[in-house]
Amino acid sequence: MGKYLAEHHQTPEVLISSTASRAFYTALHICDQFRIDEGNIQLDKRLFHAGSHEILEVVKSAPSCERLAIFGHNPGFTDCANLLANTSIDNVPTCGVVVITFDIKGWEEVEFGKGKHRSFHIPKGI
Repeated sequence: MGKYLAEHHQTPEVLISSTASRAFYTALHICDQFRIDEGNIQLDKRLFHAGSHEILEVVKSAPSCERLAIFGHNPGFTDCANLLANTSIDNVPTCGVVVITFDIKGWEEVEFGKGKHRSFHIPKGI
């Protein structure tokens, strides 16, 4: 999945991961594929089994950057993606990626319904 993303998407500037090993190791693999420093990963315990509102708060408090990647767990991530972009994804599976864009000046402006769903990738679909 990381290889596909590196070939088809712009490099994330900041990566925020749940403190869970699985999420963190996924973020490490993404860093390797994009050839970016692993120091760009920020661990945030709020993402561990977070619901959509907690995930939104993590996004809103993200450092200034254009491209942000977050790594965490379901069902919160599927719910949050649907709420952010008014879409209807049934399930974001392990290593699934939802790309959402926002017309904002800073992450603190992100709100549910303000995003535009750009793409959805799953490991079996690439």
